[in-house]
Amino acid sequence: MKPSTSLWSRPLVATSQAQQIFSRENAMIRHTQRVFVGAAFALAALLSGSAEAVLTHYWNFEEPNGTAPPEVKDTTGTRHGNFGGVMSDADRSADVPANSGVVSTRSLDFGTPNPPVTNGAGKYVDVYTPSASYLEMGNTADWTVSLWYKGTDAGGAVQDRVLLGSTAGHANLELRTGGYVVYTHYNGGYQDNVISDAPVNDNVWHNITLVHYANQTADLYVDAVAQVTNESTTTTAGFPWRIGALMTGPGYNGFFTSGKLDDARIYDHALSFPEVYQLVPEPSTVALLGLAGLLAWRRKERS
Repeated sequence: MKPSTSLWSRPLVATSQAQQIFSRENAMIRHTQRVFVGAAFALAALLSGSAEAVLTHYWNFEEPNGTAPPEVKDTTGTRHGNFGGVMSDADRSADVPANSGVVSTRSLDFGTPNPPVTNGAGKYVDVYTPSASYLEMGNTADWTVSLWYKGTDAGGAVQDRVLLGSTAGHANLELRTGGYVVYTHYNGGYQDNVISDAPVNDNVWHNITLVHYANQTADLYVDAVAQVTNESTTTTAGFPWRIGALMTGPGYNGFFTSGKLDDARIYDHALSFPEVYQLVPEPSTVALLGLAGLLAWRRKERS
């Protein structure tokens, strides 16, 4: 009879090798559990109604080279954008997030640094001029803003490194010193309580989602992980968030944000956690079954 070749019939392996095997298997189990959670959340989102149904503004940056102004299209609304400063078709990038849940072939690369040191002029997208108005996010309304960012920008003081904002309001989604993402708002002074636990300037794609509620509180997520929840966003009357540009400070005042941007979305309601989770989806059911089968096969080989 052929001798058994299973793991358990062999001489005991070194402790370090056994620990490595155990660690790899546990990692696979944890990943499989996360996929199961993602599948459950996907089902919950489908049963409760698709978040896509209330997507009011969507910039996916998929326009081909040579697109006539406005060069950046709002594919679900009318808030189109023009290239600003020295931005051009050459700044369309094939570097896109791998797990955005949509077919993406292009992002916008605003440069590192921005502005380029050779000319001092920055790169940004102007979403004010085409419609001659700001996109206003009401102080006492439900809404959600989500985008993907990748970069190494060190951040800065208030209003220095804005992702989405304008000069017309006293609220912006921006990068604070150290690369932390913050929704800054004005209430007798600039408030930075809606801020991430960790920086997002590690040159890896990150999904940033801000969920705002009509009672003037908000949740901030990075890669579908809650950073803060139910934090106050109370804002002095007359100072709502008015979006007029992407990747530049208020008034285009010479402060420009470095890095890449992709898949920027605005919803007209506060997304639930399952809906936020679906903005950073896990692998498909096919991959889930494959992982489960691989685990079963490995366990069988060792039995």
